[in-house]
Amino acid sequence: MTDGLVKMSGLLRFGDSWPIYLIGGLSFALSVTHVYRLLFIDMPSTTTFVFRDIGPFFAGLAVLVGVFLLYKQKLAFQYQLRILGWFLAGLNTLALIGFFMTLTQQSGIQFLDMPVYLILNSATAGAGIGLIVGLYDVRSKHRDDALRGLHDATQNLLEAESKEKAGQITADAAQSVIQLPLTGFWLRKGDNLELVAMSETAEQVIEEHPDFEKGEGSLAWEVYEKQEPKLFEDLSIEEDVHNPDTAVKSEYIVPVGEHGVMINGSLSRGEFSSMQLELSRLMAVHTELVLDRIERAESLETREQELQKQNERLEQFASVVSHDLRNPINVIDGYLSLARETHAEEDFDEIRTAVDRMEDLVDDLLALARSGESIQNRSPVGLRSVAENAGNNVDLEGLELELGSELGMVEADESRLQQLFENLFRNAVEHAENADTIRVEPTSNGIAIEDNGSGIPEEKQDSIFDYGYTSSDSGTGLGLAIVQEVIEGHNWEISVSEAKDEGARFEIRIPEEHRINRSKPETKVS
Repeated sequence: MTDGLVKMSGLLRFGDSWPIYLIGGLSFALSVTHVYRLLFIDMPSTTTFVFRDIGPFFAGLAVLVGVFLLYKQKLAFQYQLRILGWFLAGLNTLALIGFFMTLTQQSGIQFLDMPVYLILNSATAGAGIGLIVGLYDVRSKHRDDALRGLHDATQNLLEAESKEKAGQITADAAQSVIQLPLTGFWLRKGDNLELVAMSETAEQVIEEHPDFEKGEGSLAWEVYEKQEPKLFEDLSIEEDVHNPDTAVKSEYIVPVGEHGVMINGSLSRGEFSSMQLELSRLMAVHTELVLDRIERAESLETREQELQKQNERLEQFASVVSHDLRNPINVIDGYLSLARETHAEEDFDEIRTAVDRMEDLVDDLLALARSGESIQNRSPVGLRSVAENAGNNVDLEGLELELGSELGMVEADESRLQQLFENLFRNAVEHAENADTIRVEPTSNGIAIEDNGSGIPEEKQDSIFDYGYTSSDSGTGLGLAIVQEVIEGHNWEISVSEAKDEGARFEIRIPEEHRINRSKPETKVS
């Protein structure tokens, strides 16, 4: 990592610095000439000595110090050229003015006898004025260029379709526009600030890409929670530095609203200019507005998808009501007429059967409506206890329920998870011919529920979760559709295949972030 950071320190010079070297060389020559005059030229009086030599000497020294500070700014090459132009213009202009003043005041004097101090002092004054004007001009030009660059970056931000893409645009703009090559963008995800983007230079030279966990103590979380930008000029004296051995000496951390933080780093202490700090805050404001827009768009898209699913569900409900409920209603109507005439017990039995069928359909429709709601609140749930409760609520009709070892815990809605198990168990009871066992066992990425019955033909496995699909005359065709809705509400996945005992096997894949642990080995229950 150290080699990479040394490499980056060379990149921070932003091209050749010969204009600054030339300015420094000329300033040094002026200062040396003033020193020579102070040491070796006799002065006629103290007043003349002070105003003719001491004052210009300190002026030349101030110019030299200014050039050194300018070098520390590591300006881009085009800005160095502009300052060089103003420096030379000031130096030459006043030097010529001093030369012509000498000619005017001492006409007829030989060139070698001219008082060169006037030309030297004028040149020194001109160098100082040119340097000051150049710095002001470059600052204005730099600010204008940076604002144009930020405007272009903002236009790119407006086209970003994700928060991660917006973060990358922000990090790239920090390097190219604000001249902060060590920039990263962290988004809040739960209790973590996760790194989602880095500038090109930082990506090349920094090996460790850290995330920050809430509560572990970090400068990033301190700034995020206070929602105030903060400059850490010397990381060596800070207590909550994530990596105390880092070669980064200072950081400027800017919150991006509730979305995350932007961290700008430097290999030196006190390297951030006031303009860089101001532009970083402005960039963070623009990014926050864009992230707000992306968040609203994502929320709207999610809402539209939910509305579309609700519309589809309403259409499916309408189909069930109009078709499946109509059949038992017709049966009731027909046998009711016969019962009035015959008063036969079997007619009333048929009516009772049709009513039971309607009750099953209504119950499943209500369960299906609730199962389709997205999961808002999750809590730690033990899979074994939920499966056991589901087994107690279902008439297993003699089937043995085996719960495998280390089922563990998940983040889920316990009521709806139990509903899922109940429907899978009930499906095995109703459709698994010749089965005597239902097993629930852990897998590498979730759990599996299987039976040892006749199984599901491969050509029908893709259809069993469809609304209304059933292979039984008494089934509603909604049980496995409810299972599918619960799975989608949790953002999990389910598939069906053949079990090792040739029965049906339902595999539920649970994302790692929803799995808590694996419990100790568990015993068989029935």
